[in-house]
Amino acid sequence: MSSPQNIIIFGSRSYIGYYLSSFFQKRGLNIICVSSENCNLLDPYSIRAFFNSLNSEKYVVLFLAVINRPKGDCFEGFEKNIQMIENFIESHDSEKISSLIYFSSVDVYGNQPPLPIDETTPVAPDN
Repeated sequence: MSSPQNIIIFGSRSYIGYYLSSFFQKRGLNIICVSSENCNLLDPYSIRAFFNSLNSEKYVVLFLAVINRPKGDCFEGFEKNIQMIENFIESHDSEKISSLIYFSSVDVYGNQPPLPIDETTPVAPDN
């Protein structure tokens, strides 16, 4: 099975996003790094505009959940995260997505994990 050639990384400025984009770029893959500045997931029109700007190729979408705990670990932050997922589901162009991968390290390594995180980092969920 060949590796994907077109990858969209939502949350590309996160710790994991930075390393994933570097990893894929070094292997010559077409990477589109997405942040809230070029696609606001709280705005369905922004999501549609982003997908309309893409060519007709298929993309693997990596959706990285990144919560800034001091600001986002509250009910309002939870509601915003739910709204972003709902907006994405309703507004993306499914014809352009070959697969979607969603992951988060927030509750795996705890609130203040030792950096850098690697395969030997102990898990420490805190809620």
